[in-house]
Amino acid sequence: MRLQGKVALVTGAGLGMGRAMAEVFAREGAAVVVVDLTARDAEETLALINARGDCCALTADVSDSAQVAAVYAEVERRYGRLDVLVNNAGIGAAPNDGYDKFYERMAAMNEQIARGEEPTVHLDHIIDMQDDGWQKVLDINLNGLFYNCREAVRLMIRCGVKGSIINISSTA
Repeated sequence: MRLQGKVALVTGAGLGMGRAMAEVFAREGAAVVVVDLTARDAEETLALINARGDCCALTADVSDSAQVAAVYAEVERRYGRLDVLVNNAGIGAAPNDGYDKFYERMAAMNEQIARGEEPTVHLDHIIDMQDDGWQKVLDINLNGLFYNCREAVRLMIRCGVKGSIINISSTA
């Protein structure tokens, strides 16, 4: 229980790596704030980890600075501190821009790599992406990261916490 008494916030915690990180933080004793765009996914993660401590699920669009600020206001109200931020939320393609095809092809590439094969690279998601789709990718992956870092640092300073910020990035 190395993180007993600590508060960790994980964005994009409804599925995949974010969910796995939330589980690890909870297992190590942290109170975990599960943040996801989809309430159902956030609640499912919370159900997996809540037995381990004082955890909560919040729904927010990380590309909306007001929603992000509201998350941190709730964290401060509920816990009075923040020790760890994990910026995990991100997308590789925008909806209606070949989004499903992009993730199917990424999964196929990962399978090829796992088999020791040379992966087949597809560039459709770049060729087909519209300007508004690209803006959505930037809003989530870049602005969302900044908004969360800004609010986390503000809260950590107010609470006198020397915390940690972990930013996750990929080919997305």
